[in-house]
Amino acid sequence: MGHRKNKTSGDQESKDEETENNALGRKMRPSLGHSLSRLFDRLDFIIYGATGFHGKNTVLMAASMICSGKWGFGGRDKEKLNNLLLEINGKNEGSYKRCRVFIADTSNTTSLKKMTSKCQVLINCCGSYNRTAEDIIKSCLSTRTHYVDICNDVHFLELLQLKYHEEAKRRNVYIIFACGFKGLPMDVGFNFLRDNFDGTVNSVEAHTRYDTTAPIICQPIISASLWESFLKNCSRIFRSFRAHHMAKVREFRNLEPKTTFRFGIHKNRVIGGHSAAYPFLDQQIVENSQYYMYKKDHKRPIQINNYIAFRYFIMTLTFIIWNVTLAVLCRFQWMRIFLLKYPRIFSLGYASHDGPKEFYSENLIFDITLNAVGWSSIDDEANLTNTQFLSQWGLPRKRMTIKIQGGVYFPGAAFAETNIVTLLERNGTGIIFEVLN
Repeated sequence: MGHRKNKTSGDQESKDEETENNALGRKMRPSLGHSLSRLFDRLDFIIYGATGFHGKNTVLMAASMICSGKWGFGGRDKEKLNNLLLEINGKNEGSYKRCRVFIADTSNTTSLKKMTSKCQVLINCCGSYNRTAEDIIKSCLSTRTHYVDICNDVHFLELLQLKYHEEAKRRNVYIIFACGFKGLPMDVGFNFLRDNFDGTVNSVEAHTRYDTTAPIICQPIISASLWESFLKNCSRIFRSFRAHHMAKVREFRNLEPKTTFRFGIHKNRVIGGHSAAYPFLDQQIVENSQYYMYKKDHKRPIQINNYIAFRYFIMTLTFIIWNVTLAVLCRFQWMRIFLLKYPRIFSLGYASHDGPKEFYSENLIFDITLNAVGWSSIDDEANLTNTQFLSQWGLPRKRMTIKIQGGVYFPGAAFAETNIVTLLERNGTGIIFEVLN
């Protein structure tokens, strides 16, 4: 929907904004205690990018979980969308009747605005996010639609946060990044740990262990869009790490006592595997949320050391060598093109243009163990397990009220002091939060 502005008249701008609000069939809501479910005359949510690997799985999960309410999904390919609708009809007729299909293209602003104006929450599963996310966010801001995605490219997301936070805050729109795979479980897990720690948390060692319930040797478990995002992360991993550290972490330098960072590969008896330092992506997501809560509520930031682990030493060593090699190769643009063209070769068989096979995806598991150290109580540990790649926070059967004003956030900051842990555990997402000791 069009939005005209008169740049020379503040009164005219306010009048245009009021007209836009009326056209969208809703009144402005109070900024605090704003519920995601209190917008009028819209679908509860739309999943965009529904024909891709992640989008399709999210749509099918939604169809199996939603017992009431109105929802929809969208994409560019009409034929694929109709085929997906027929698949939903075969598995869940009730959900099929409440579902709507939208044709939209990120290169067509009009089609994006038409789609985002029809829902309360837009769940973006359309990769690669570096190419699509910003246009979709602009449309969501224009139509005052809340936005969620599963992107974990921290450098790119922090740039978007700087660019759109104030506008989202003014329009009371929630833009929440990294709500998939490990981003949400780890970031929300830190809130869960803080709430269940009898005392003050000083530091946390986060160990993410990957494993399978069936043999998966050089079989595709990564989609083409995820491979592309991974390569972009690798191409600027050291530069983005340095920029993130200077912008956020430097304010935590004076925290005492200092945590000790363990280099090299070491055996961890708690998780039953071999860990290696990996201070990227998930650690930066958590640090972003810690920084926000430090600035807003003056909460003591938690120092974090992030590690990645596999069952066997050779697997951990291979992963580290592979990551370092890709980080070097991705510095050259011509090499990135080559890497994108032949994912099966350079991913050791784990990425493919055809996408992951369902059998291998279903048998891939990971768990995150947070080992916390603090004072005024015994040491505490929290363990999170997740058997799925996508979190389903946009699909709860009960309402969830976010207690902060609209803006651009990462999961830990957005969902602090909410009942998201209970909703995730009860709605069949496969995510479990528990205190071990």
